[in-house]
Amino acid sequence: MAQLYFSLIIHNHQPVGNFDFVFQNAFEQAYQPLANSLDRHQDIKVAMHFTGPLLDWLQLNQPSYIDQIAAQVERGQVEILSGAYYEPILAMLSDADKIGQIEKLNSTIQKLFGQTPKGMWLAERIWEPHLPISIHQANIKYTLIDDSHFVIAGFKPQELFGYFVTEEQGYHLRIVPTQTKLRSFVPWRPVEALFDWLREQYEQTVTVGKPPKWIVLGEDGEKFGMWPHTYELVWEQNWLNQFFETLEQSQDWLELIHPSEYIDTYRSLGIAYLPTESYREMGEWALPSPESYLLRDLREAYEIQLAHIPEWDENRRDEVERVLRFLRGSFWRNFLVKYPEINHMQKRVLSLSKKAHQLPAGEERDKILDLIWAAQCNAAYWHGIFGGIYMFHIRSANYTNLIHAETLMDKRQGVWVEAVDFNADTETELMVGNGPLMLVIDPQDGGKITELDYRPAFYNLVNIMSRHPEGYHIQIQEAAETNMLMTPEDDPSQFEGEPIRAKERGLEKVIYVDWHRRGM
Repeated sequence: MAQLYFSLIIHNHQPVGNFDFVFQNAFEQAYQPLANSLDRHQDIKVAMHFTGPLLDWLQLNQPSYIDQIAAQVERGQVEILSGAYYEPILAMLSDADKIGQIEKLNSTIQKLFGQTPKGMWLAERIWEPHLPISIHQANIKYTLIDDSHFVIAGFKPQELFGYFVTEEQGYHLRIVPTQTKLRSFVPWRPVEALFDWLREQYEQTVTVGKPPKWIVLGEDGEKFGMWPHTYELVWEQNWLNQFFETLEQSQDWLELIHPSEYIDTYRSLGIAYLPTESYREMGEWALPSPESYLLRDLREAYEIQLAHIPEWDENRRDEVERVLRFLRGSFWRNFLVKYPEINHMQKRVLSLSKKAHQLPAGEERDKILDLIWAAQCNAAYWHGIFGGIYMFHIRSANYTNLIHAETLMDKRQGVWVEAVDFNADTETELMVGNGPLMLVIDPQDGGKITELDYRPAFYNLVNIMSRHPEGYHIQIQEAAETNMLMTPEDDPSQFEGEPIRAKERGLEKVIYVDWHRRGM
């Protein structure tokens, strides 16, 4: 029996409203090549998570791929993880919607792959302590959480080779730390470096009475060919094939195992209660400007300092690493403060969901709820390097689903006016409709129209963004002043140090900030 177990978990996702060519590119550059590689290396066990929007597209456009993955599941090579169907941030949903979305993906997995999922992927790895209740009620046994969540709670990195149990009001859930350090290896560093690190963990003694060590790596599927420069690394330079071959050659000391198999076989490392947390970058992005820039600047300064301390100087390295370990920003809910547009959309969806759950059970209610759930897709409810609220087509898709659901529910004829506090700020907003049009008016902001829906097209005519101050504005301005702004046409070797990347020159001259929220 191996002393060290290893699980690779791959998260595949495209958001509601993304362009069809993006789905297609991701399929051709990442999803299909990876599935083909697994067919060539049938001893390699992996777990996979597919979000609902991606599964919908695959069923319509690439049904043979679904059959390919189903065959891998049938032969025991792939375990399928569940999640909330439209990949929402669970913390922003009602409990009924949390459970409903997870159960929808559970049933879809059973239908497509013939497997009952035991684990789930947590969107954007955003954890809040109340989540075990609804996850447990949706018949999920475990979820994955970054190891940094545990470290911030006081656990030492060497204590995180296994899984823990948490609970909320007696509803238990197994929580599995994924190794953030390994994410920096794939596929940027040589395969040998990754296995050197794994070998180090193998050679360290397991404490008597503890379960065998289990290392879990969770990765985005798009990283295997769709992220910039990864197709060349993963496929043209053969990184993934080398990785799989080395796994196959290391089975005398490193055993591949499905997450559910390890959890069913070995006991936990104990109980853990984790604070509200996400990955490090999300905490930085959630801060307002200039605080987000200041935190990033501080973190990078410590990282540069650490990079220049030799490996043998363990005391100095430990001092810097202790600071980096606890250096954290805000949490996801601060995006509701930072961007009124996010708060408006999230509260509109939440308010509509409450009404929908009061409808009589039946096909119409199911259709309305499904539209509401689609409007909860996470990409428009934050902002960072990988996506966010500024992406018009993503916002537009969420509003289309929201307005479609509301149109099906609202049977009122003629002109109507409703005074409500839909966003729970203790102030009254006005909702006015006349059939084809519906307005949201904010009397506290001079009677501004913050939403104007043309229902026949399911379209919000004032789906607009204010220009907010961003931490990266400061980066761009400083880089331009010091000639450290790099565009795609520039040669990276001409810069001393790490430049700031931009799509074009002169961006620092067109940065503007609105002093008010835009509307009508």
